[in-house]
Amino acid sequence: MKIISSIKKGMLKVVVTTLFATVLMAAAQTSSANTGAGTTILNVVTVNYQSPGGVALVASASASVTVTLVPTAVALAAVGLTTGATPSGAAITYSFTATSNANGSDTYLLNSAAGTLTNATAPTVVFKQGATTVTQLTLASSVISDVTAANTIVVPAGTASNLAAGDIVVINGTDYLVSTVSGTGTAAAANVGATTAGTITAEVPVSIVLAANTAGSNAVPAFIASVVGTPSPQIGLLVAEQQAFTADVTSSTVAPGNGTVPLDITVGGPTPGTPVTPPITTTTTVQGANLTITKEVSSDGGLTFAAAGSGAPLSTLTYRITISNGGAGSASTVVITDPMPAYTTYVAGSAKSSTVAGALFANVANVALTDVADADGYDFGVTAVNQATLSVPTVGAGATVVLFYQVTIQ
Repeated sequence: MKIISSIKKGMLKVVVTTLFATVLMAAAQTSSANTGAGTTILNVVTVNYQSPGGVALVASASASVTVTLVPTAVALAAVGLTTGATPSGAAITYSFTATSNANGSDTYLLNSAAGTLTNATAPTVVFKQGATTVTQLTLASSVISDVTAANTIVVPAGTASNLAAGDIVVINGTDYLVSTVSGTGTAAAANVGATTAGTITAEVPVSIVLAANTAGSNAVPAFIASVVGTPSPQIGLLVAEQQAFTADVTSSTVAPGNGTVPLDITVGGPTPGTPVTPPITTTTTVQGANLTITKEVSSDGGLTFAAAGSGAPLSTLTYRITISNGGAGSASTVVITDPMPAYTTYVAGSAKSSTVAGALFANVANVALTDVADADGYDFGVTAVNQATLSVPTVGAGATVVLFYQVTIQ
């Protein structure tokens, strides 16, 4: 009670001085509930008192708090179409952007999950930024603590370690290009052992100069600078990095015709607690080949063809084999093999080819084929005994290949 009485009489006078980081002061003015991760909150208490001899004395102590990251899902957006078609075995590229929503830098995995496949193999997905293959993104983020010019914002020290010139940031829904970043700043500090207790080293925040993002909104920064007594209305807004990435999707058909590959793209993790975005679904049509084959015979020298015919011994039969690709994708490494039927003898040098459906044996546009193995892709009896073989590198979508040859009935 005597001590309390002494305090009441003024023998001990306590003055409490509280210093918050600049961003907190500004945030309070705009009712912001988000402070950049890495911001230092410094609190210094100073006690002034007199000794029994009337000598004025002073003492102080401090406590600091570092604002932590609140993991938050990014904003994932597709750039352009999310449906497309590609030949079987060829990649199709889908484009996306990911924009931070957190109060600081975080790392996010790039994820893909295939849905129910139709006539297609499991897709291979390669994420890229430009020509570089990536598996995750590190997105920076901070909060505006002041505005010093129409194109210059200030963020707390320690919150801009992953922001650099050339980055794209989104502020209040508009994207800007980062021109320069003036270091990482210096957090506020207290020298409690100084002659004058509680001496404060003020925070040196980070200054960021912005420019129009010509590849995006192309909006010129036009922020309102703070003046004495009137803080900028932009104080407290999130400065969120945005990065672009692509997904190269490759699949193949497993049967004739087209295939369908649904694929969910998400961004999130691996940090525990970092949410994964809702998926954006891409749907790829894998264009496969679909070959139809017909074999016909003519007993009148190749003037008319049918599926069946008749002929006398020693008469000549002309065969017409037609390969047509009714699919949307090309067929590659096509090999036609046709052993000679029993009771017949191959007519040497009789083989011809065409690319016209319904062509006749005598058409002048037909290409004569040699029986030896050479550049025309045809041979008789070389690849296999008593067999006609025609190799065609590619039969494109809608294309036709016709092979003729003749035999005599024994």
